[in-house]
Amino acid sequence: MFAIEIADHFRAAHQLLLPDGSFEPLHEHDWQVLLRVESSRLDAIDTVMDFHDLAAILRHTIEPLAGRNLGETSVAAEGRNPSAERVAEWIAVQVSARLPAEVHLSFLRISEAENCWAIYQP
Repeated sequence: MFAIEIADHFRAAHQLLLPDGSFEPLHEHDWQVLLRVESSRLDAIDTVMDFHDLAAILRHTIEPLAGRNLGETSVAAEGRNPSAERVAEWIAVQVSARLPAEVHLSFLRISEAENCWAIYQP
């Protein structure tokens, strides 16, 4: 198995719906995103895929979230909380849909605060 990783970041706000029905205060984070894609074989130029292409896919995916309240985006569709775990899942699903057929997403790791990571593995 071969793998490559790419990282990017964006700034966005969120607030979680708490079990008692109240919301935590709206607050912003500098979200750090790291993802890994894998393939069992290399392409015609001996790469999993071009790093620039993968970076562009990730940038295209996170760009609509930048500067937004994540609770007002499709991250929070169907009543889901815009938690770090759900943000990771949403980004991973969007990225996966744009990958070459022979490449798959291994995991996506996202941080909303230093030393705190949520991981989504399809």
